[in-house]
Amino acid sequence: MNISLEIIPDHLKKRLYDRVLDFIVDSARKFNQDGLADKFRSLKTDGALIDQFNKGIVKGIDRFIKEYELIDEDLVHDIIEKKTEFLTSSLKEALFTVVQNPDRFSWEERNEIIDSFEQILPNRKNRERVERAVIYWLDCIAKEVWHLPEFQPFYAIYFQRISAETAQKQLAVQLAQLDETKSLNHSFKNAILQLSSVIAANKNLSAPNGEVQQKPEKIKHNLPQPDYGNFIGRIKEIDQIKNVLKPYPQSRYHLLTIDGIGGVGKSSLALEIGIDFLHNQLNLKEEERFSAIIWITAKSIFLNAQGIRKGKDQNSTLEDIISTILDVIDNQEVKQTGAEEQLKLCNRLLVTTRSLIIIDNFETIDDEGVMQFLMEIPIPSKVLITTRHKIDTAYPLRLLGMDIEDATNLIRKECNAKNVELTRTQQLELLRVVGGIPLAIIWSISQLSLGYSYPVLLKKLSAGNSDVSKYCFSMIVEELDKKHCLALRILCVIAMFAQNCHRDAISKILDITDEERDDNLVYLEHLSLINKISDRFSMLILTQTYIRTLKREILEDAELITRWLSYFTENERSNSDGYWQWSDYSWLLQEGENILGVVNWAESSGRADKALSVIKSVMRYLDIKGKWQEAKEVGARLYASAQNVNDLDSIAWMGIHGIGWLYVDLLMLDEAEIIAKRSLLIYKEKNDHIGECFALKHLGRIYRRSLEFEKSQQAYQTGINIARNFNLDDASLSLLLELAKLERDLKNWKASYDHFQAVIDYFSSGDQKKVDVTYLMEALGGAGWSAFHLGDVEKGKELLGDSLKYEKILDVKGYLVVVKFRLGLVEYELGNTQSAEALLEESLTWATQLGIKREQELIPNILKNWKK
Repeated sequence: MNISLEIIPDHLKKRLYDRVLDFIVDSARKFNQDGLADKFRSLKTDGALIDQFNKGIVKGIDRFIKEYELIDEDLVHDIIEKKTEFLTSSLKEALFTVVQNPDRFSWEERNEIIDSFEQILPNRKNRERVERAVIYWLDCIAKEVWHLPEFQPFYAIYFQRISAETAQKQLAVQLAQLDETKSLNHSFKNAILQLSSVIAANKNLSAPNGEVQQKPEKIKHNLPQPDYGNFIGRIKEIDQIKNVLKPYPQSRYHLLTIDGIGGVGKSSLALEIGIDFLHNQLNLKEEERFSAIIWITAKSIFLNAQGIRKGKDQNSTLEDIISTILDVIDNQEVKQTGAEEQLKLCNRLLVTTRSLIIIDNFETIDDEGVMQFLMEIPIPSKVLITTRHKIDTAYPLRLLGMDIEDATNLIRKECNAKNVELTRTQQLELLRVVGGIPLAIIWSISQLSLGYSYPVLLKKLSAGNSDVSKYCFSMIVEELDKKHCLALRILCVIAMFAQNCHRDAISKILDITDEERDDNLVYLEHLSLINKISDRFSMLILTQTYIRTLKREILEDAELITRWLSYFTENERSNSDGYWQWSDYSWLLQEGENILGVVNWAESSGRADKALSVIKSVMRYLDIKGKWQEAKEVGARLYASAQNVNDLDSIAWMGIHGIGWLYVDLLMLDEAEIIAKRSLLIYKEKNDHIGECFALKHLGRIYRRSLEFEKSQQAYQTGINIARNFNLDDASLSLLLELAKLERDLKNWKASYDHFQAVIDYFSSGDQKKVDVTYLMEALGGAGWSAFHLGDVEKGKELLGDSLKYEKILDVKGYLVVVKFRLGLVEYELGNTQSAEALLEESLTWATQLGIKREQELIPNILKNWKK
């Protein structure tokens, strides 16, 4: 069955047909064409015309499906599968409005169309993505209806009788109104305008006196044919570029650069900008249009499925560029003049002819006169440059890899075009390797289309020396190797970090001055090899893979590795107490993924013992971020590594902190007790009183969760005695928290509240600088829960809310489960049913993700009882 017929039912097509015929009849009468009106009125029940109309509708939807699948296959599939959620009553009315208004919309009608989109596929969070698809759908159907041969006699008269002057004024008003609507994005504005001016864009409108309204002057250009088909993504970048290219005074910039590594899509984006101005000039105010668009390429090498190829001789001198400009503007008589006269004439023409000059691959041009010429381009012309090297004198736009959604759409489009099949998992894996670089995506799919298997393709990409990697980086890295050794070493240090690297880490690891570091960072950013956000620097995955592969001799230098590891261990020592407390979590949260990267590097390189140097940081980070399954797996491997090398410090710490706490929360109590007792023995033998206190606290926690309350009380009290004997405030405070929890479990709510309040009072004393703030967070939550059970519900809500504020700052996922569960019960008691249910739902979500069984079992039953 034709899927188009399933989307629009027969009764809706009939209503649509009636609306169009009514519009034609009414319009014909207004034009004093009674004969034509009578003719179309008689056709209202004509079976043949109804059949043709229905076929037009089907053709329009089929066109949408065929064309838009290449842009967004997933969304098209969703539209087909969820046609009732797509074809809402408001969308039906929007369709009626569109097909009845071939030349214009009133502002109210257009607002109605815009507002209706919120009701379409409501579960889709990316509304902009839905908007684009809906506009395309409406446009395809409307155009097929308007172009039906049976309707042409009416439209021929209709467009002759419309005042061209009125139509153009109306378009100008629409442009102004849309410009004032800041909430609409670039593509959405254009799409609405294309719907309202589609006829004006394709036909000459005639005034009543028979004069033909002239189209805007044809743009002179030499733009090449695009090789990318439908352009995907970069909506924000297109908006940004088009704003910069607006005339003075809307924009005071005349020179804009798109910079980034090779293959990131600079040339395609620049060409798309040129094509957009070429084909959509009716959607622009007159002063924003360009009369000439000049494409100048200096690209010397290309990459295709067969490898890297040299290009033809390209424009690389000032004379070449001026000659091309004059050729496009079509001033052949200047060919006989000298270079100086051509330059003067070129500048004069750029004043009278608003031109957009696009220079592709500017980094290969070494004629200093070219930049001087471009800097002096006269108003109102503009220059758009693509370059791998950042140019500080221009308005810069750094192009990075595509986001996941756009990159996935590009993969699907290329797979469809090249008859390649990839599963969703394979698509995401490919994106992880190539990092959203369009050329790498296109090249990869081309390799598969040539016959390479998917595993072989991944091996080629991961090796770091594939054609696509060489195309993107080889020339730049070779230059660094020869002329800028320190810059290359800095690049290698950044490549060692899994996520991004703070500038201070670079100077410490390489033992260089801040000035040396910053000079070379500026240079590397200029080459588009690194990206800067505040004081942190990162690189694309493809860059990182290339550097890690090609520069192993630097990355495996023993001294460099030692300094790299020291950066993490020194910061760990300065921010934590060596047990479980942290005085400052900001460093840990910033560096967490990099620390995890150290562990992965150590294990993959056969140096698992090196991972033990960051064992405390990585386990605490995984705990805070709620990555408990990963913490369980990583912790088990690290514990085994510690046993293999008989690292007693690591074994003891892991037994109560690293995996000990996790085993308790996952109710693996027997395993937790075994390793906790071993930790206690190690700390006793080492005469480590703080470690002994924490081990006793952990054993008490195990017994408490096993409902062995007497043994739990014993362990806590023994620990408290040791802490008091040796004046260990931090250990004493930690044990007091656990004692409060024991009293809570025994339902001794007053004693529990008093213990929790004692911890809160300690933090209020101003003498808690070395104590972990999570103690205060837990104490507030515990006191709130106890207050609730003592009958002070409002106080309970207040304290639990105060506790939740710290959770938001620290993002401790395990604690989130508990505090939101309890706060939900408090809210329910206060009669706030809606917020109570929302809190319990959030708690259940994280309990399921973390594997916490108690809340997983309790919450569904509670919610079920509430809804009875």
